[in-house]
Amino acid sequence: MADRDDCPEPARPDQAGHGRRVYAWWAVGLGLLAALGLFCWLFLKPFLETRAALAELAKVPRSSMLSRDDGKFEEALLATIGRLGGERRAIRRLGLYTRMPERLAPEQGLAVELLGRCGPGAVPEILRVARHHDAQVRAKAMNGLSRLRPDTSEAVAVLATGLKDPSEIVRGNAGYALRALGDNHSRHAREALPALVAALDDPDPGVRYGAAMALHKVEVPPAAIPGLVRALKDQSMYYHGGIDSANDGSLRAAAAYALGRLGPQAREATPDLTGLLGDKALNARWAAAWSLGEIGPDAKAAIPELEECLKRPDESWVHSAAAEALRKIRGEAPAK
Repeated sequence: MADRDDCPEPARPDQAGHGRRVYAWWAVGLGLLAALGLFCWLFLKPFLETRAALAELAKVPRSSMLSRDDGKFEEALLATIGRLGGERRAIRRLGLYTRMPERLAPEQGLAVELLGRCGPGAVPEILRVARHHDAQVRAKAMNGLSRLRPDTSEAVAVLATGLKDPSEIVRGNAGYALRALGDNHSRHAREALPALVAALDDPDPGVRYGAAMALHKVEVPPAAIPGLVRALKDQSMYYHGGIDSANDGSLRAAAAYALGRLGPQAREATPDLTGLLGDKALNARWAAAWSLGEIGPDAKAAIPELEECLKRPDESWVHSAAAEALRKIRGEAPAK
């Protein structure tokens, strides 16, 4: 018979539980390490790379001509998108970046500017940041929509809201974006017409100009006539693209052109358009002559002033517009 002392002693219950707890803690530790690695790979590394790329981009000098693309800066923007992995990957990274607190992600405006170069896939992210608390970011979002021209009710609703923004820059950019949609024969841009008509009385002349330009590209409702007539006399000084628009007549010309789009419906604007024929700005004189021709026979009161236009030493394109307007008002056949 074997001695009882030679028999192995069975494991105590507390020792077996301790072993299981050790294995469990090892499993938890390994899981946490794996989660940390996954976090760094999926989130931290792309975020840090995006922040570094935007910091480098912020150092690139750019033109002060706000409405014109700077060629070198545009190249830098496109190069940064490539650095972020191309458009699709850049959209994901920039979308993540714009969701971060600004103390961690300071270049929010540049991120949105890049989104505007990432193609139609960036539209959902741009629509989201269009409601950002920072006016600069919202303004960049409006520019992005102007570039991408998404023809959807949601995009138009965001732009119409932008026309009522507290920031004049955001309001102006929203008007330019709606103009771009009009250039693109948008099916939904008409949904913003009430907001555009209201923007004709905006306190900022740059916003009024953007609204007038957008209206004549989208559609000019008769309700816009009073605001457009007031704009024909607007000598406000403002700048777009570094140009003094009070001197170059941009707002007055845009209003005149929009009235011309209404044709005979704008007959009540004939006296004001006639007065614009003597404006100091060539483009305003041309737009007034063209619009009077579009009104047609109902603008016959403008005939003497249009005839005077032909006698003035003026640009040939103003003379051509005045001669064509006289022909239309008199009901004469086109010259062969």
